[in-house]
Amino acid sequence: MPFIIVSKYERHCLFGKDKNKKKKERYQNSRRQALLDDHPSFLKRRQHIQSTKKKGCPAKIVMKEVLVFPEYKAKQDAEKARRIASEKLREDLEVRGSNMKREHRIYKSLPKDEEHQNMHLLGQITSFMNLVNKEVREKLYEMVGHGVTSVSEMRRHLKVYVDTQLFPSASKPSLTDAAYYPSDVTLRKHIYLAQLRLRYSKIDQENLMELVSQWQESYPKDNFDFMPATSNENQPMDEDNINDVQCVEQDDEDEVFSQLITTTNFFFCHQSEFQRHLLYRVSKLSKTG
Repeated sequence: MPFIIVSKYERHCLFGKDKNKKKKERYQNSRRQALLDDHPSFLKRRQHIQSTKKKGCPAKIVMKEVLVFPEYKAKQDAEKARRIASEKLREDLEVRGSNMKREHRIYKSLPKDEEHQNMHLLGQITSFMNLVNKEVREKLYEMVGHGVTSVSEMRRHLKVYVDTQLFPSASKPSLTDAAYYPSDVTLRKHIYLAQLRLRYSKIDQENLMELVSQWQESYPKDNFDFMPATSNENQPMDEDNINDVQCVEQDDEDEVFSQLITTTNFFFCHQSEFQRHLLYRVSKLSKTG
């Protein structure tokens, strides 16, 4: 039966290959090189007992999105019959296009336990190493925006959210599943990151920038100098300028992105016409005195 593969998705094991191995090696080399400079900067860093959870496990889930055309099924299981059916399908696709009868199918290939090659533990015992679910993480950031910064209070809010919103009637995940019930250490880390993002939020600064434009029009003889606070938290690490690195596990792809967080301080200055006039008078008096 003729078919067209629309898309293909692969999801590798949590203990699969380390996609960022070379990036981590470059970063470690840069750190060692920075310590050899004339004036190295020593920063307190968290000590990682386990460098990475990756073990090179080859197991993966493969999903294919396929369009099948049952009307063009070959009458015989022979190469010539399949070629004739395929040529007929191509001709009709050019003429009829999307009006042709088709079936939309999803094929999934799930790995067997043997494909993990005994490289790591299997089953529910590994759920405590799962990454935080994307929806749970977004809810956590939302709660931080509402002022919730206590780990115990955040844990309670997230449990209510998972039990009542994500799984209201379906079977709920295990309490050991870190994707939906993160540990206190994970909660504390994400609360801190959420606070960083809120600290450099552009909303208030954009409003102030609009006000400065209005003030400049209303008071053209006054001086205004405005420089918003910025952070490159969401930008890739610059290897030529290493100050501090936060390693945070991101979305469901199980990748760790090293980021260099540098900031620009907020600055705002307003000098009125009368203040400038006073400064001018004072400077003249100091010269004559």
